[in-house]
Amino acid sequence: MLSRDTNLIAFVGDIYHLLGAITYAYRISKSEKVNGVIYVGKNWLRNDPIKEQVFEIENVNIRIVKNYSYFKILPSKYFIILKHFIFRGYDKSIHIVNVRNASLNLIFFTLSMFNSLIKCVVIEEGISTYYNEKGYVFALKSKIKRILIKMMLYKSEDFTFFTKKGKYNLIPNTDVIANYREFLAKYSNSIYNSVGETLNKYRNKDLTGSAFIASYPILNHHAEYMGFLDKLIKILKKENIKVYIKPHQCDILDQYDIYGVDVLPHDLPIESLLDFFKPDYLFGFLSTALVNANLLYNTYSIDLSNILLNEFNVSLTPHKDYINKLFENQVKVLNSFEELNSLVQKEK
Repeated sequence: MLSRDTNLIAFVGDIYHLLGAITYAYRISKSEKVNGVIYVGKNWLRNDPIKEQVFEIENVNIRIVKNYSYFKILPSKYFIILKHFIFRGYDKSIHIVNVRNASLNLIFFTLSMFNSLIKCVVIEEGISTYYNEKGYVFALKSKIKRILIKMMLYKSEDFTFFTKKGKYNLIPNTDVIANYREFLAKYSNSIYNSVGETLNKYRNKDLTGSAFIASYPILNHHAEYMGFLDKLIKILKKENIKVYIKPHQCDILDQYDIYGVDVLPHDLPIESLLDFFKPDYLFGFLSTALVNANLLYNTYSIDLSNILLNEFNVSLTPHKDYINKLFENQVKVLNSFEELNSLVQKEK
């Protein structure tokens, strides 16, 4: 699967990570030809949302491979590999793309196979990239890292929507946001087949006055959650707002049939639909989709997790208040159905 021409290796776990990896490939394709492999790991997702395929656009050729075995190299060989570079140097660079910094094992495997400078690129995992106290950008073991940097064999870069300064200060990375927006506008049909099918289905329909609901899959078939959705949808329909449910990739899909609303495909990221539908509202529950929708398309993003807690006694995470504070510039938080009623009536 890997060849001497390979200059990008990415590791993803879901359709959102896949978007990040290919958007990064698109970005660097403006300055170099990209020959890459994206490995899709075994994970907890239902519904098999990612298909093996070859993705080709101008200056980019990427093969998507599922269920890979982890690359392994014995730590005892690390010095032998470094010794090789002392005498011979390297002849190319290679990008390793992941939601966390690459492991030493992967770095040394890549050094041994490609004679390359390693550039580790950290893409968005989701909102937990910023609120997880341990963080997703794990440092390399410091002594070996210093050796790699001194030998000019290792660099790192974040390809994320924000740079975090202090506990609550998130600074948007406008160039990364622009890269995502540009890539989605040009190529989302090429990587997610369901995008084109969905757009064709709705192309001649009136999409004004609509709301998206981004589902919360951990509560699949949870009685209180299903009751909450029923009440939410009734409030929106009463105000003649068209409702679309966007299932998560690991949802139980048939659970939404009871609501009598349109259910969008599970196997594509919500980011690929927002510019076409232009919903008036996006409702969700401590969701990455809420933040991204506002950043990319200025969508009115509304978090309902406090209503779920206050009126149905369902708590989603002990980090809830911290997350709401962290993303207060992107997401509005409602605390009751009365607030929701007032909002949709006022905005009419």
